Amino acid sequence: MERMLERLSEALPECADADAVWALSTRVFAALGFDRVLYLDSQVSHAEPSAVTVLSGFSFAWVTHYQDSGYALDDPFPRYCATTYAPQRTGVDHLAQHQYLEVRERRIIEESAEDGFRSGVSCTTRLMGPAGFSAWNLGSTLPGSEVDKLLLRYGDALRLLAFCVHDRLCQFPVVGAPSLSGRERQCLERLCAGQRVKQIAWALSLAEVTVELHIANARRKLGARTREEALARALRWRLIEP
Repeated sequence: MERMLERLSEALPECADADAVWALSTRVFAALGFDRVLYLDSQVSHAEPSAVTVLSGFSFAWVTHYQDSGYALDDPFPRYCATTYAPQRTGVDHLAQHQYLEVRERRIIEESAEDGFRSGVSCTTRLMGPAGFSAWNLGSTLPGSEVDKLLLRYGDALRLLAFCVHDRLCQFPVVGAPSLSGRERQCLERLCAGQRVKQIAWALSLAEVTVELHIANARRKLGARTREEALARALRWRLIEP
């Protein structure tokens, strides 16, 4: 395990983008027995109060079913696991420990078992608060008794791995984020800093109409109706620096 973590720490800085980080980390988690990994990162803003980035090791069929069923509104994981740094047991094999769950919340867990997720543990990397949260659900197709043994042996190292991958992911635009040109990013970053179009044009040696065009193109790519919403999405997707 120590050697695996050492190799990962050497490989993470070499990853060129978030896709590479995710592919590498899921391979390592799977090698340790955790092959149903979920990562949630929420960035709350005035423009987008409930924007959540989801990276999942679950099957495409389950993710589609989850989205089509509107389960994001009832998923107990953010509510009960992202509100504490203490590890919480997850998965159908541990439902008896969570009698407080409502019917629809239990159904989500039971149906995820149909995709193989039997037992897991939470790892919160940013506690839920006014600015959002980030957390891992490290799940496995193994039964709870086997996962217990893995956690006893590798629990601390797994949490360290989750934090390292989280830190590296935060250095990239999130998986699936739109691509902005260099000028579009520059204009948005200066707009985020409070500069007006005239100031941005002077600083970048551009015509004001060109700055307006770059901002409009960025809004279109980000699917934003306003400049404020464009800035919120660009920050959430880590396309610009605040």
